Order: sequence, then C-alpha cells, then structure tokens
Amino acid sequence: MGAIDTNARVTDSIDRLNADVNARLDKVDANLAARIAESKTDLLKWMLGALTAQTALLAGIVKLL
Repeated sequence: MGAIDTNARVTDSIDRLNADVNARLDKVDANLAARIAESKTDLLKWMLGALTAQTALLAGIVKLL
C-alpha cells in the first residue's frame, strides 16, 4: 500500500508541475508575440521616417541642380 500511495503522490506532483510549466509557457508565448508585434510597428515607423528623410534629401538635391 505504501508504494501505491507514493506513486500516486509522485504522479500528482508531476501533473501539477506539467500544468504549471504549460501555464508559464503560454504566458511566455503571449509576451513574445506582443513584443514581436511591437517591434514590427517600431521598425515600420523608423523605415517611414528614413524614407521621408531620403525623399527630402533627393528633393533638395534636385532643387540645387
């Protein structure tokens, strides 16, 4: 009987640990997806700013010629 109780407790502990790990992984996945989306938005803003600056420089060069 003692071995059966021990096995049941070990199995229960493993199940709880698996549930905890899965919950933490879900949080990490959600945070990672949010950070990637935020990075994409920031990168798009920087690219639009760089293209605007490049357009202004080209317009200035054309004006000088």
